[in-house]
Amino acid sequence: MKKDLWIEPALFQELINLDLDGNIGAIQNRIKIVCATSYSAYRNQTHLLVPLDTNSDDKHLIKVPYLTGTLREVISPESSSAKLRAAFVDGRSLTEVRAKIDELLESAKRINEKDITLFSEYDLVYSLLRKQSHLVNYYGMNFQAKHLIEMALLIDIAGESKARLDYDSNIDLDRHRGIVESILKAIGSSFTEGLVEDLLLAYLIEKLPIISKRNALIVMHGKSIASSLAAEVNNLVGNYVFDAFDMPIQVETKEIVKRVNEYVVGRDTRDGLLLLVDMGSLEKMYEEIKDNVAGDLLIVNNVSTALALDIGFALIQNRSMEYYTSLNYELFNVRPQYFEGLSQIENIVISCMSGEGIAQKVKDIFQLQDVKQPVELITLDFEELLELEQERQLTSFKNTYAIISTSPLSIPGVKCLNLEEIVNGTVGLESLNKVYGKEQLASITNEIIKLFTIEGASARLRFLNPDMIINEIESIIQALEKRYNTNFKNFIRVNLFLHLSSMIERILVGDFVKDESDQIISADLTRFIDIADELFEPIKQKYNIEIPKREYDYIFKILAFEK
Repeated sequence: MKKDLWIEPALFQELINLDLDGNIGAIQNRIKIVCATSYSAYRNQTHLLVPLDTNSDDKHLIKVPYLTGTLREVISPESSSAKLRAAFVDGRSLTEVRAKIDELLESAKRINEKDITLFSEYDLVYSLLRKQSHLVNYYGMNFQAKHLIEMALLIDIAGESKARLDYDSNIDLDRHRGIVESILKAIGSSFTEGLVEDLLLAYLIEKLPIISKRNALIVMHGKSIASSLAAEVNNLVGNYVFDAFDMPIQVETKEIVKRVNEYVVGRDTRDGLLLLVDMGSLEKMYEEIKDNVAGDLLIVNNVSTALALDIGFALIQNRSMEYYTSLNYELFNVRPQYFEGLSQIENIVISCMSGEGIAQKVKDIFQLQDVKQPVELITLDFEELLELEQERQLTSFKNTYAIISTSPLSIPGVKCLNLEEIVNGTVGLESLNKVYGKEQLASITNEIIKLFTIEGASARLRFLNPDMIINEIESIIQALEKRYNTNFKNFIRVNLFLHLSSMIERILVGDFVKDESDQIISADLTRFIDIADELFEPIKQKYNIEIPKREYDYIFKILAFEK
């Protein structure tokens, strides 16, 4: 015919899926018939639309240019893909490919525009992605034409290569893999493992990252009800926050539990799991799911669009688990059940008396060191730690290798290390040699001692003048020593510097624990509050603050072992 052909992508899909007795010969005849029909209609035109009823306004038709036999023999689309893989992909890690993804795409676009090919896989893939975009829009990732074009290029580059990238990233890939699976399903590909998966993973993580760190799952009875709600919320918040299970109406709670546990096994749940269900026994689900969740578990029943949307926006903001547990669920007419877990892998708990500020600093020190085996570092408020010890000692600390705290503690079966003894040199970290090497433990010890110094206290202040506040706190410490006729040990002094400087800032910004009406105050604490209130008067006057009894209680506990 000696004419360019503009072909409707659906025709290719139809030909691929044909099941005719004549096999290849029957398909050849079919192609001849549709081309002949178009040729009759467009005989005097420069190009043919195939089939005849193709919409000429569709800009995403696939062009098959008229080429001479000589050109056909020298063109090899695969060679271009191989060159791109060699330049940007082969022998590289996921992180390295992410860093080069823009260069790879720009090179692919230049080749695609310059090279004349008899048939481009890219054209077909892009057209199919565009027509099946509803399959990937479930995730709320706002796939635009630019993204579809670039993913089509990557799919074309990967081909059917079975090469894999090294996974050197600590990003949770499970949800990204779900998106990749849907993308490949949209183009009718059964080739879901290999380089095509890794290139799409690298692209999504770099260009369309999942913001929420916490896994959340909607489970509802009925066909597509849960998935429709999840898709609606994902699109409204503009990111992937919810997965969904659609359960048959007659299904029992134990089947829901089975599906959820299968989901949990394949996910990193150290940041917790939110489970929204329409109905069922919360107690049964809670008891049979909680031990499989590495972090916190919250189950809420009677899920609605309003509730899912409220939680969805909180997920996109990466709100703490405390936000979800303190929501007023009565507004949504639902009943939550909450389990605060620690970890399903070996862990080290780090705790301090007056909150997680100091504990987080100690955790940061540990995180800088290489480990011999995987271990999770968990920070806890000291009172919270004591509650877990009293209520759920066997379950909460079943995988806890050690507890490091600013106050003495004893939990059967768990190594309990006191930071005061570590700083004073009476206790070392040798008991952690299963997790850290000798050099790492020495480095951790030195960094902890540096932290518990006046310099460490100064570095923690956000807006107060370090030199000024340290001198003011020194005056209070001297007054306390004089009143109690004692000299505080180095650890107590440093602990007071850290706590009091942080306390003043927290009170100034309103970030402190308010007094509770049912707070039990002992006679010893009452006498201490009367004394401390007088000694703290210069601080209260200067910063125009009042110190809550609960804050005095923390100071009293810090000093209780010294007096």
